[in-house]
Amino acid sequence: MVLNTLLKDPLLFYLVSFSHIIFSIVSFPGVLIFGSPYGSLGRNVKSMLINGKLAWIVMELVSPVVFSLSFFTFIDGNVTLNASSILLFSMWMLHYINRSIIYPLRQPKRAKMHVSVMLMACFFNLINGYINGRYARFRTLLTTQKSYNEATQLISSMSGLSQNAQFSTMFENWFLRFVLWFNSVNNVLASIKFEGLLNFRSFYLSKQLYNLFGDEYLRVVFGAVIFLLGFWINIFHDEILIEIQRSKVKSQSGLFKYISCPHYLGEMIEWIGYSIACGGLPGWLFVVSTASNLIPRAYYLHKWYLKTFPQYPQNKNVLIPYIF
Repeated sequence: MVLNTLLKDPLLFYLVSFSHIIFSIVSFPGVLIFGSPYGSLGRNVKSMLINGKLAWIVMELVSPVVFSLSFFTFIDGNVTLNASSILLFSMWMLHYINRSIIYPLRQPKRAKMHVSVMLMACFFNLINGYINGRYARFRTLLTTQKSYNEATQLISSMSGLSQNAQFSTMFENWFLRFVLWFNSVNNVLASIKFEGLLNFRSFYLSKQLYNLFGDEYLRVVFGAVIFLLGFWINIFHDEILIEIQRSKVKSQSGLFKYISCPHYLGEMIEWIGYSIACGGLPGWLFVVSTASNLIPRAYYLHKWYLKTFPQYPQNKNVLIPYIF
């Protein structure tokens, strides 16, 4: 009975979104203090290690698989597959096909990974892929007053089945506040369409884009362009890192002249672009969790480079040229 209730949309969507935020809040201090113990930063870990390439492929594949399942699994209501949803799906797959398959298979080698890192990454990719896949396809159904009312009824029915009435009531109150906050913030984000700032609909191309994406066409196209820019930055500098691994020669090409982790900068730009195109809170939750993981990791990698390589440039920044 409880399991059947939990698996119903929109309650499951809100519960997983709530878990996403809690996971990010809980994991951030650990990453900030200890870094991410894999790759170059995992060299001091000696036990419970597994093949690095296999672990990477498994944990990263979770995201596109779960995104696809949540995207194509129908919920109550008739939702036509539109151009915006197809674009969001394509952006997600473009990143993760490269990240989960092409990139690790092209690496000459990869350090072993602690099993706990892989499992935590699998869990995050599970919840992140679910809420973003669901939102990309069914956002018009999941963030309405009707969905809020349905979630309220479902969580109330679960509370009535609980043995601990005080805890159930407290959780119900906090959870419903979260759903109300989620929808309020999401509505603000979805209302940003750039129409008041830019209006190029008189141009032929803009007319076609408007016909394709509707009144959100400027936001969607702008987000997609930023995403592609970040994707290019990411794969361009990943390629440099692969060449460094093969030749053992330290390169100062591209943004490596100025910062230690341009591939991380590119990935964050990617998801900022995706979130703009998405026009909703799930995408921005991913941006926050990506930044909370990659910024501390970039900092610790920068320190590791300075410590490990005596000739490493002391004036190089961590992640953003001339700033950080």
